[in-house]
Amino acid sequence: MTVSPFDHPLLSGLLGDEEAARHFSLEADLDAMLTFERALAEAEAEHGVIPRDVAVAIVKALASFRPDTAKLRAGVARDGVVVPELVGQVKAAVGAPHDAYVHFGATSQDVVDTSLMLRLRQAVDHIGLLLGENVV
Repeated sequence: MTVSPFDHPLLSGLLGDEEAARHFSLEADLDAMLTFERALAEAEAEHGVIPRDVAVAIVKALASFRPDTAKLRAGVARDGVVVPELVGQVKAAVGAPHDAYVHFGATSQDVVDTSLMLRLRQAVDHIGLLLGENVV
C-alpha cells in the first residue's frame, strides 16, 4: 500500500482535479482501448485490409462488450500488460470466424499509446478550460 497526499480525502482537493482524474481511471483507459480496436477495424475495412462484414461484426460486438476486470488483472500479472487479455476477451465476444481479425496487425503498444493519447487530449482540453478561467 502506498501513502500519498493525492489520495488523502482532505488534501487531494488541493493537489488535483476530479474531472481531469477521470480521464486516467480504469474505465476511461478501457473505453479508449476499445475505441482503438473499433477504429482499427473500421479503418482496416475501409482500406481493404480486412473484410467489411468482419469490421461490422467487431463493431457490433464492441457495442455491448464489457470486459471482465478480474481476468484483466490476472492477465496483467501474467503478461505484464493488459492488452493480450483484453484482446482475448474481445475475440471471444466477436466469435469465430471473425475473431481472427480482432486487433489485426496491431501491437499492444499501439493500443496503450493510443489510449493514453485519447485520454490526454481530453484532459488537456479540460485543463486548458481551467487555465482560461483562472489566468488573467
